Amino acid sequence: MKTAVILAALLTLPVLASAKGPNTQIDVKLNGVRLVAITAPEVLGRLTFWSGPGTSAGPATGPREMSTSPADLADWLGGAVAPPKGLAIYDVTFYCKRRSSPADGVPCYEVRYAKPSGPEPGFILIPGEDLPAYRSNISTIYRGVEGSWFRASARWEAVIRPAIDSANYRSAALAGRSAATRPAP
Repeated sequence: MKTAVILAALLTLPVLASAKGPNTQIDVKLNGVRLVAITAPEVLGRLTFWSGPGTSAGPATGPREMSTSPADLADWLGGAVAPPKGLAIYDVTFYCKRRSSPADGVPCYEVRYAKPSGPEPGFILIPGEDLPAYRSNISTIYRGVEGSWFRASARWEAVIRPAIDSANYRSAALAGRSAATRPAP
């Protein structure tokens, strides 16, 4: 099984190498319904999945350490945490610019986000083998922590949570408005 996964990753490397450009969009879905599509470059530039486990920085001839960034989506240095229970879980897809066609983007990485209702930070899941995103993710970055939950970073909470809260508020307001205009049974 692992041999097949590694072979699939190697075969998709040329395609993904051409996709390793800047983020062009971040989609957030709940139960398959898109709630948020972030496309503003100034917002997209505030988050990255290109650092963390499976990435490294440092001189080619010296020790290489895991790269981190203030724009990371998760608190990588805090390590993996226990899976959250009873929270809404959102599917988040990052789209990247293809160098061969700069006008569009291709899905290049997916995570899941468990969002608490209170002010505490949420959680990021790096999909494991049991989730469809696993194969495409490992062809982009094999982190070695697939299937693990991490605390969401402060930057993630500052960018993604308000976007979700706003979308949920709009959805609730629309549902309330349409319920108010329906005739009583």
